[in-house]
Amino acid sequence: MSVEQSVELFQTTSRNLIHIVKAYRDAATILLKRFTFQRFYWKTEFGTGKADGTGLATGGIWASKGFLTGYFANKSTFKSEPSISVIPYFNRKCFRSELECIVSIRVGQAMYALLKVIRKIPFKKEAVI
Repeated sequence: MSVEQSVELFQTTSRNLIHIVKAYRDAATILLKRFTFQRFYWKTEFGTGKADGTGLATGGIWASKGFLTGYFANKSTFKSEPSISVIPYFNRKCFRSELECIVSIRVGQAMYALLKVIRKIPFKKEAVI
C-alpha cells in the first residue's frame, strides 16, 4: 500500500467515524430532550494508595462528572438539583461509585423519539448476492 493510499484510507475512515459519532450524538440529544430527571444522585469514592495520584485522579473524576451532569442538564430537565460528590481516600486503593436517578418520559414522546432516532442512525447496508 502506497503512502497516498494510506492517507486516502485514513481520511475516509476519519470522515466515516465523524459521521457516526455525530449521528449518535444527535440520537442522544433527541432522547435526552424528552427526559425529565426527578432525582439525580452520584457519589464516587476513590483512592490509589498514594496521595499525589489520588489528588490528580480526583480532579479528573470531578471534571468528568461535572461535564456529564452539565450535558444532561443542558439537554434535559431536572426537577431537583443534581447531587454529585467525590470522596478521595489518600491512604488506600479503592473505587466505588453509586448512581441513583429517577428518569421519566411519556410513552408517546418515547415512541416519537425512537422513530426519530431510527431515522438518524446510519445502518450498514449489506450487499445482496
